Amino acid sequence: MTAADFQLHEIEQLWSRFKEQRADADDLSVAEFAKQFPALATDILRVFPLMMELDEYANTADELPTSQQIPEQIGGYPIVRQIGVGGMGVVYEAQCDTLRERVAIKVISSERLDAKGIERFKQEARAVASLHHTNIVPLYAFGESTDHHFYTMRLIDGPNLADVVRIAAEASNESESDRSVSDVVAWELLQRLRNNWRLIAQWGNQAASALAHAHAKQILHRDVKPANLLIDSANKLWVTDFGLAKRTLDDNSLTSMYHAVGTPRYMAPEQLRGISDERSDIFSLGLTLCELVTLQKMDSATRDALSVAKPGELRKRHPQLPEELEHIILRALALAPQDRYQSAAAMADDLNAFAGKTQPPPEGRRPRTLATTSLGILLAIGGLFLASSTNDAVSHNLDSVAAQPVVHRSDRIGFKVPEGTDSVGEVPADFGDLSAIQLAGEDASRFQFDPRSRQLRFRQTPDFEVPLDRDMDNVYSLQIAEHPLAVTVSDVNEPPQFDQFVFEPDGQTIILSRQQLASAWAIDVRDDSDRLYDGLCLTITGGADRELVKMTTQGVFVFDRKLRDTMPADDNGDGIYEIEVTARDQTPIWFARLEQQPDGKISLLRERVVAGAKLESTLLSVDCLIRRDVVDIATADGKTFYHLHSNSSEKVSLFRSTLTQRGTFESTQLSQDCCLGNDVIGFATLDGKEFRYLTRQRGALQALRMYQATLRDDGSFDSQPLSADCRLPYTIEGFSWLDTTRFHHVRRLGSGERLFYFSFQSGDRFENMRLHESESQYTGQTRGQAAWQEHAATSRSTVQTIRFQIAP
Repeated sequence: MTAADFQLHEIEQLWSRFKEQRADADDLSVAEFAKQFPALATDILRVFPLMMELDEYANTADELPTSQQIPEQIGGYPIVRQIGVGGMGVVYEAQCDTLRERVAIKVISSERLDAKGIERFKQEARAVASLHHTNIVPLYAFGESTDHHFYTMRLIDGPNLADVVRIAAEASNESESDRSVSDVVAWELLQRLRNNWRLIAQWGNQAASALAHAHAKQILHRDVKPANLLIDSANKLWVTDFGLAKRTLDDNSLTSMYHAVGTPRYMAPEQLRGISDERSDIFSLGLTLCELVTLQKMDSATRDALSVAKPGELRKRHPQLPEELEHIILRALALAPQDRYQSAAAMADDLNAFAGKTQPPPEGRRPRTLATTSLGILLAIGGLFLASSTNDAVSHNLDSVAAQPVVHRSDRIGFKVPEGTDSVGEVPADFGDLSAIQLAGEDASRFQFDPRSRQLRFRQTPDFEVPLDRDMDNVYSLQIAEHPLAVTVSDVNEPPQFDQFVFEPDGQTIILSRQQLASAWAIDVRDDSDRLYDGLCLTITGGADRELVKMTTQGVFVFDRKLRDTMPADDNGDGIYEIEVTARDQTPIWFARLEQQPDGKISLLRERVVAGAKLESTLLSVDCLIRRDVVDIATADGKTFYHLHSNSSEKVSLFRSTLTQRGTFESTQLSQDCCLGNDVIGFATLDGKEFRYLTRQRGALQALRMYQATLRDDGSFDSQPLSADCRLPYTIEGFSWLDTTRFHHVRRLGSGERLFYFSFQSGDRFENMRLHESESQYTGQTRGQAAWQEHAATSRSTVQTIRFQIAP
C-alpha cells in the first residue's frame, strides 16, 4: 500500500469538483471526468459510481416532507411525527397498538427505488433482525404496502453523538432558548461528556461490544459514525442504521471483500479500495471516539494524520486525554489493518478495563445550565418519555455487579453468573490487599482482575453451551491470594431459531442462483447465547433430496457436483430440492490436535471453529506424555482416546488413553500388532467400536484407500476396504470422523502451511471445502486430530424444512 492509497481528502475534493462540473453539464460521465486526473483515475472509477448512488439517496432524502406531506398512517401504524431522514429513507415515530408503545418506523417509498434499492433496504432489515444485543436497536417487524417498504424498531428517546459534537462546535454565545428540544438534550449530554473519559470509554465499550456481536453473526456495519450511535435517557448507547451492512460470506470462504461504501469521512483507508472486514468497523469506531475526545468534527485531512500519528501526538493537542485512552484510539486508527485491534471484542475489553479504573469527573465540575434545570420539563412537554421494554430488565449496565458470591464451600468461595454476562463480581474485602496479586489456577487465563475496584471479570463472555474451563463443566476454578474460587456459569435454555429472513414468504423456500450452487452458502441459526456457531450442531436429517446437499456442523451448505453441473431432477420433479435440517443446541463440536514442537515434544490442543472461519485453540499441555511415534488419534467423547504408533517391527501398535485434567494422557497398550498395515496415515472413530482409517495405496501415486474396521476384544482390528481411491491428499496430517457422512482433515501444503478442511463423504469418495479461503490455520506439524460432539441431556432441537429453488 502506498501513501496515495489513503489520501481520501483528495478523492473528496475531486468528488466536490465532479459535482460542480455536473451542475453545468448533466451528461458528464465518471469516465470522462477521470480522464482529467490520470493518476487517480482507477480510484475515481471505483468510488464515484458508488458515491453517486449514495448521493442520490441522500439528495432525495434531503427533500424533507412538510407537515402536510407526512402520511397519517403507514402499514397500519398511525404516524405521530417525523424524526429524521437518512440515506435510505425517512424515519417516523409511530403508534403501535400491539406493543402498546410508540415505535420508530423506517420507510422508503417504492417509487423512489429500483429493484436493487429495494433489495438493499430488505438487506438492512435482514441484518438488523438477525442481531440481538443489548446495544443494538432491535427490529420488531418488516412489511410493505403499495407505496412503501418499511420496518419498525424500538424508539430510542435520545440524541445521536453527531448532535453532541455539533452542539459543541456551535458558537458559545448562541442563546439556549433558541435550541430545539432535541438540542437541549444534546447540550445536557455534552456537559456530562466533556473530559469524562470514563463515560467515553463506557460508550466505546458498548459500541465495540455491539459490533463484536454483529461480526460474530458475520455482519459488517460499514457505516459506523457518531450519527449512528444513539444515547437514551438512561445514558445507554445504541447502534443503529445497518443500511450498508453486509454479510461476510462469499464463495467458499466465511470472509470476503466488498465494494467501497460508507461515509467517506469515517471510512477505513482500505474501504477506498473496496476492501472491508471487521477491522474497518474498528477504524470507524476509533474515529468516532476521537470526535468524542476532541469534541471536534472529523475532516479527511485530520483522519489521515491520525492514521500515522505516533503516541503522544493526540495528547499534545488535548493534554488532559489519558495516555491509555489515547493508545486505544490510535491502535484502532492504525493505517494497516493488521496493526489495529483484530477484533471488536478485544477493543471492547481494553475500553472496559480503562473505564473500570477511571473515575468520573466530580459532579461540582459540571456546569449547571438552562439545559440541566429545565431538561425534565422539556422532555415531558415534548412527550419523549417512553415505557421501557421488557428487554431492559435484563440489559447490563457497566457500573453494575452482575454476580454476587453464593455458597461458601468447604474449600472455595462460589460465584454464580448467568451465561452472556462477563462480570463476576467484587472479591470479598477479607482477602486483604490485592494490589500485586496475580490470578492462579487452572482456569485463571479466562479472567481479568482489577485490584483497585476489586472486580473480577471474564475475558470472554461465557456461553454455557461452549464452556471454556479446562474440564468443560461450566465451573471455572481459580485462586486469588491463596483463596480458591469457583465461578459457575448457569444455563439459559431456549431452542435454536432459524433466520426466517432468508426464506420466501412460505417460510421454507430459499431461491439460489447457479453461482451460489457452485460455492458454499450459509444459513444463520441462533440460540440463547446469540453467538454464531457456539454450542450448535446442524445436520441434514431428512428430505427427499438430501443426498444432493451436504452441510457443515456450522450451517454451511455444500451442493453436490451433480446438482451444480447437470441439474439432476429432484425427487418429485417439481424443480424444487427438499431437505430437512435439524439444529441442536448444547452440542459443541470439539477437536483435539497433537502438534509436534521443535524440541520433539507432542503438545495437545483443544480447538473449535468460531465466527469468521477461524479456529480457536486452547493449549492443554506442552507435553501430553504420548509416545512420539504416534500416527494419529481418535476419540468418540473427548475423554477416552485411541492412538496408533509405528514400532520397530514395522507393525502398528494400538493404545487407549484417558485424558487427565492436566491435559496429559494416561495410556494402556491394547495390542502390539493391531493388524493394520504400517502404511496407515489417518485414523478416526465415531463410537469407540467402529473405526475408519486411511492407507497409502501400494503401487499407485497420490492415492489413498479408506477402510472400515471393528475393534476386537484382543485389541486388533477386523478390516474391510471401502474405496480404492477416496480422493484425499497424501499430505494429510490428521483425520477425524464426526458422523456418518462428515469428516475433517488437516493437510500440509508445499509451502509448509497447514490447512483445515471439511470433508463430505459422497459414495466412496470425498468432497472437500477449506475452512478459510485464504488463511492458513497452523504453522506446526500436526501429528494427529480427533473430533467429537458433546450432546447434553438438556439440549433442545429445532427442525426446519428447507426447499431450494434454483433461479432461472
